[in-house]
Amino acid sequence: MNTLTSYHYCIQSSLVDSCDTNNGWADVENKCYRHFDQQLSWEAARTSCRQLNGDLIVITSGTVVNILQDTFVNITTSFWIGLRDQNGANNLADYRWTDGTSLTSYTNWASGQPSNTNQRCVTADPQWSWFDESCTQLASYMCQKSKY
Repeated sequence: MNTLTSYHYCIQSSLVDSCDTNNGWADVENKCYRHFDQQLSWEAARTSCRQLNGDLIVITSGTVVNILQDTFVNITTSFWIGLRDQNGANNLADYRWTDGTSLTSYTNWASGQPSNTNQRCVTADPQWSWFDESCTQLASYMCQKSKY
């Protein structure tokens, strides 16, 4: 095998299970997702995801939510997602995902949400409806990372 062929083989081999599905990660729509039961604040959950080369989940479509609901059927409590009110004014225009993007046309707020200016971070319940919460509240969390 020449050097170029060996290099090409190594790259292909490393992409076979790039989501590490044997360790709880799910491969969905070219991203990797994992739910963690550990109860953390929003910031601590985000730090945990970053230590795994990811971030808290960014939800941009109902299609992905439907797949994730079918994949993570054992979630029984609310969990942190990567959405946060940047200014604390309870204005939807101030909400940003952890990747820096603003809310798109897809949202899944529960009825009456967001509800409180002191609740700047967002959880999803087991049905994936969104609730604003105090960022210091403890909740499980979901990380996402790039597949490659």
